[in-house]
Amino acid sequence: MKEKDLPSVEKLSDTANNTLTTAWNINSLHQEGINRWLDNFVGDALLSDNLNREKAKELERKIALFLLCNFTYYNEDEVRYLMKLMLVKYIHYYATSLHEKYIDESRIDLLIRDTVFSPLGNQSESSAYMLYLFRQINELSKTDFVDKPESKRLVYVDDFSITGAQAELYIMADFKAHPEHKEKEIYVLLMVATRDAVERIKNISEVVDVFSCVLMDESSKVFSDSSIVFKGYKASIKESALTMCQYYGEKLVPDEDREYGGTPLGFGGGGYLFGAYYNTPNNTLPIFWSEKNSWEPLFMRFDKKYKSDNGLFIGGRYV
Repeated sequence: MKEKDLPSVEKLSDTANNTLTTAWNINSLHQEGINRWLDNFVGDALLSDNLNREKAKELERKIALFLLCNFTYYNEDEVRYLMKLMLVKYIHYYATSLHEKYIDESRIDLLIRDTVFSPLGNQSESSAYMLYLFRQINELSKTDFVDKPESKRLVYVDDFSITGAQAELYIMADFKAHPEHKEKEIYVLLMVATRDAVERIKNISEVVDVFSCVLMDESSKVFSDSSIVFKGYKASIKESALTMCQYYGEKLVPDEDREYGGTPLGFGGGGYLFGAYYNTPNNTLPIFWSEKNSWEPLFMRFDKKYKSDNGLFIGGRYV
């Protein structure tokens, strides 16, 4: 099969705009915002003996639009659906473990009463917001989120887990603060996760199982050998895109991120293309969310704070 060139800027722009307004249903982001973001790409990354400034700038903006067209954006409706699915997965696991063809609502009510749901993180992070949505969407009681000594199960809830490092950190910290939690059946519900993250969390001996609504693998990484983004396209396009993202990304990594795994391709070198209506994970390419050095981002990221005003470390901010 003949390898493809990138579509024209016009075609990519049309695709991006159609995606924004239909599939993503974003009313707050218009062509003006996309143009401001594209103005970041001035040809510096791909300027060479073979590409003058104008040609380099044109190629950079074409690549940027191509990456945008491959971005996965979870809008509010999709997030609400996935929150519902998270609970369904947990109930299904319970029903399957009983080896019964049918369980009535009273058995499900008993399961919920025996369960405490907890954010996989502190109250200032997205997991707390997700837990609020999770309670609201699934019509759960506030008492289902309060630590009950008599409960048999503890379920941690979070939105994104890409490396599994943060999940592991918080679970172990919770066990240290509340050793009695280790005596419960421990489960983890995730909206989006990688296979590596799920396996890392499962390796915590106290964790019975981990459920993820969306499970990603190496093909979701933009620049991996198995990336689906550049499949069927000329190898030179992927090479140019990598050069561009590394060049601009080097200028965009927050200084605090570098100490804790930040790279020009996102935290841990992830190189992902996804985000949600309320935040963008830092595993995603920084060219989409960084504001450093007056960069105009396309999607917003609300960082966790590394240090207090007196300079004391108060916690990392990786996904």
